[in-house]
Amino acid sequence: SRLAEFKAAGLDVDLEFLDQALIALQGPSMSRVLQAGMKEDLGKLTFMTSALATVFGIPDCRVTRCGYTGEDGVEISVPLSRVVELSEKLLANSEVKLAGLGARDSLRLEAGLCLYGNDIDDTTTPVEATLVWTI
Repeated sequence: SRLAEFKAAGLDVDLEFLDQALIALQGPSMSRVLQAGMKEDLGKLTFMTSALATVFGIPDCRVTRCGYTGEDGVEISVPLSRVVELSEKLLANSEVKLAGLGARDSLRLEAGLCLYGNDIDDTTTPVEATLVWTI
């Protein structure tokens, strides 16, 4: 395994499995919906930062301000044993709707966000991928 290779090379690595689930909450209502279930000020959580928080009464959630839809959003890492509970609490708000990968893909394509392996791969140039800003 790669882990064994790294350890044999003298690297200090380990593999840890976490009993966590991930919920993405995206869109223009995200802040209002989530803020209702948190004491921490979401306004202080800037893009690509995260914080441990209690979310709708569920402790030990990691909330990360990020998204792959072009909308404002968060990913909430929640203990696996409480993911259904958190999902139900979020869905109790009429503004929250379930959406699958197809919806996410439509939004990310509209926002110009490429998915490696889907839209681009190692044969795609930055110009072809409209990622000229990266070079």
